[in-house]
Amino acid sequence: MSTLGVIYSAGEDNSVSLVALINENAPEQELEIKEVTVSASSDVASAARSLVGSVDAIYIPTDNTVVSALESVIQVGQDNKLPVFAGDTDSVKRGAIASISFDYYDVGRHTGKMVIKVL
Repeated sequence: MSTLGVIYSAGEDNSVSLVALINENAPEQELEIKEVTVSASSDVASAARSLVGSVDAIYIPTDNTVVSALESVIQVGQDNKLPVFAGDTDSVKRGAIASISFDYYDVGRHTGKMVIKVL
């Protein structure tokens, strides 16, 4: 079983929901989840460091607080040979190893077309 560290802000409902889904699906993926919450972007680097030695990889959900300090997580990952995955495709350009996500621009265009149909 692999251990995945997840850093998120408990104050962001979207992150809380995503982490709940991760925990729900982790057993069938043979993953153990180690959560670390932050309340400010200044807490992100120390949260990442707290995972070193106890996880096999780090995952950053689409969490505004954590993503704003993503480079500090990437640096901890690089320094400790821990892959950092993200729920935001733009994070790959910033150093995350991979992401599975959708394109927000495409979703916006699709939503606009739906609104036009309704109106």
